[in-house]
Amino acid sequence: MSLRSPAERVVKEQVPLSSTLRLPAKARWYADISDTAQLPQLLCDPRWQDLPRVVLGEGSNVVLRGDLPALVLRPDRKSTGLSTRA
Repeated sequence: MSLRSPAERVVKEQVPLSSTLRLPAKARWYADISDTAQLPQLLCDPRWQDLPRVVLGEGSNVVLRGDLPALVLRPDRKSTGLSTRA
């Protein structure tokens, strides 16, 4: 039995990010969002509450100039129906 919360099981640390230009960058904290019910847990968790949040899609048309000291959220559009478009 895991004592970790569902939010903790979703979040990974120091995850390499991919983009079209393949410039090296990592997310300090990274979460693949497969269910919209995960969002309130993640956004209210005190460990990540003071961090900037960045929502990324597939990485196309994104230029990262270095590591992101943030909680990077990547919604799975197929399972959540969420869009990464502004």
